[in-house]
Amino acid sequence: MTTKVTLDINEKLAEKAKKYAEEQGQSLSDLVETFLADVTKPKEKVLEKITPKNPELVKRILDGTEPIPKKLEVFFSRKVKVNPELEYSELSEDKKTLTEELMKKYGS
Repeated sequence: MTTKVTLDINEKLAEKAKKYAEEQGQSLSDLVETFLADVTKPKEKVLEKITPKNPELVKRILDGTEPIPKKLEVFFSRKVKVNPELEYSELSEDKKTLTEELMKKYGS
């Protein structure tokens, strides 16, 4: 289903847009529709990369050569449910590696 839309734009810009659309082998309507589809599509989620303050400590904890600090025990003393809406493929490689190592060490 299509609908008619009226736009008020600068006359010279409209002429340039018509010429551009013609050069591209498109109608101006198709060009505008493609543009609007692109700018209104959902944005990809960008997950920030986490860098531990002390990567060596994290490595020793994961290796089992360093006990878990008291202030962090609360995070490991209960089972944490993974957010089911977050796809594993959306995790950064660092988060995947950390998740895998934690799952190996502490179970699911």
